Amino acid sequence: MAISPEVIPLSLPEFKRAIDSSGNWNLSDEIMSSLLEIERAADLLPRDQQRELFGFLLQKLRVDGPPLMAPRIFSVGEMNAWMDEDEADLRELAKDS
Repeated sequence: MAISPEVIPLSLPEFKRAIDSSGNWNLSDEIMSSLLEIERAADLLPRDQQRELFGFLLQKLRVDGPPLMAPRIFSVGEMNAWMDEDEADLRELAKDS
């Protein structure tokens, strides 16, 4: 898909450097040097490519960041007790109104 300069928040010289001869983005640190520029470029991506970018960032954060917490396991009894408590609170709220 070719991209026209009117929809790009870049100057024309930056735009020409950002697009390769087939009309695809040529992302280099020369033009994508700030978070704002990256956000603007991400806004222009089709939804499926935005999802792909999001997946890449999630994977990167998991690899570079602290380990994720282990999932907490709750018993059926604990969950039922919470639901009973929530229902009792709801009845109390309904009674007061």
